[in-house]
Amino acid sequence: LILEKSHAHIVNRKNGKLLQSLELPDNGASLAADPSGNWLAVGTSKGRVLVFESEEQPEFNLSGSGQLHEGAVSALLFENEELRFFSAGTDQKLLSTHARGTLEPEDRGRGNSHSDRVTSMLWGPNNRFFTGGSDKTVKSWPWPGNARPATLKDGIIKVVDLALVQLNRKPHLAIFCTDASIRIFALDEEGRFGDLVVRCNGATVTMK
Repeated sequence: LILEKSHAHIVNRKNGKLLQSLELPDNGASLAADPSGNWLAVGTSKGRVLVFESEEQPEFNLSGSGQLHEGAVSALLFENEELRFFSAGTDQKLLSTHARGTLEPEDRGRGNSHSDRVTSMLWGPNNRFFTGGSDKTVKSWPWPGNARPATLKDGIIKVVDLALVQLNRKPHLAIFCTDASIRIFALDEEGRFGDLVVRCNGATVTMK
């Protein structure tokens, strides 16, 4: 999946051949696919989210769209078990929306969202998902339910991206920051934050 201005391109993973181009009403800002690969959500620079599906046909068709955010949709993440997706925007909202039919968002942040743009969302252990932002914090959200997230801010600067890595056969969270560093934190069995165990400086980190 590739965003190029007002188009989302679907390419063959093996040979890079263009399979389909989806036209967007504004420049694309973020995208995500569901675990089945049959649903695609694309967020735009003006706050719209478009959902495309290919359940019963070889190509993706528009299923629904809506003005979910005020300002750019900075990150998207599909849930693993339900056909819903999380979306975050420069309006500092974190929403949960069912992908099928009319897009009717629910407020997942409930006053606990980041104070600046969310740059990355990622699933972690024990049905938790992580969000990292330009407010120099990473949050660990329990799922399902609406419990408050745990917040990691000590030793963190502006977050570019997140990744889940294995160290000594245990999951750890790698945090890519704007100072060209990668900071890796331990996670406990519940997916909650532990200590900083590795810091790599001089990494090539590109701001989204």
